[in-house]
Amino acid sequence: MGQLQTLDQKIAGLKSVNEVFTLQEVKDRFIKNYESCTGRKDGENRMEQERFAYLQILQEKPDLQKVDKLYHFMALVYAGTTGLSFRDNKLYVIPAGNGKLKVQSSPAGKREMMEMMQDVESVPEAVLVMIGDHFVHDKLNGVVREHYSTEKTKEKIILENIRAAYVRVIFKGGKNKDVVVYQEELIKAKNKSKMSNVGPWVDWVGEMCKKVATNRAFRLYHRYPDNVVLYGQVDAGDEDTETVPYTDVHEVTAQHENVDTETGEITPTEDYEPDAPEPKKEKKTKPQGEQQSFI
Repeated sequence: MGQLQTLDQKIAGLKSVNEVFTLQEVKDRFIKNYESCTGRKDGENRMEQERFAYLQILQEKPDLQKVDKLYHFMALVYAGTTGLSFRDNKLYVIPAGNGKLKVQSSPAGKREMMEMMQDVESVPEAVLVMIGDHFVHDKLNGVVREHYSTEKTKEKIILENIRAAYVRVIFKGGKNKDVVVYQEELIKAKNKSKMSNVGPWVDWVGEMCKKVATNRAFRLYHRYPDNVVLYGQVDAGDEDTETVPYTDVHEVTAQHENVDTETGEITPTEDYEPDAPEPKKEKKTKPQGEQQSFI
């Protein structure tokens, strides 16, 4: 019998979520995951803080009280793995139906999780590229070379005026990687959302575009330490990006390119000198199921 099955049987005999959180196996795994990911040594104290915060959430959300106790165990262990807290709105738990739940981190939380990695220096907040901005994206190396506003920059933050959103991951040693999500994919993300015509995508479209870019950067670059153990998939991803395809930066083959500040047309930079003139390419219809990458 597997470890999770054995623990499930043990948890099933308990009367409350609080009893689950007092199990030594739960405490030990939370502390080990938390200290491995954060490098801190206050795991026992953090466990108590998050246990109390989680129990408060249960009192405020009756739907969560219907969830199988095993999922509460997995949620708390996952919280330890993120190094984030239920107390500061960087981590939150949501009923997922069928007696399950999912735990999600905010964009700020995802950036903080990446900054906990040993090889990452920092991950600043995502940036919007507005129509009219001067924007040079070196796709081959996955880096934004130049970006600044011009007199033609659109100021009203609506999706039609947003050319792209991007996040910079700054690695230790001076290496940077920029994850850029262009307008077409932002529109796809919006359309896939269950709240595409109300709520955040209407009231805070700029923040939602930043969120899409942050989620993608997280998926590309975040890695857990080797000794971290996760029980089940309590983090089900984010609906704003989970169905939007992306290409890993190591697979990109595009040349150095500019984005025209008025039309959005992509053209080679001045330092790109091909060996011979390239023949004009005919527009090809992509096979069904193939997706275009904009990174």
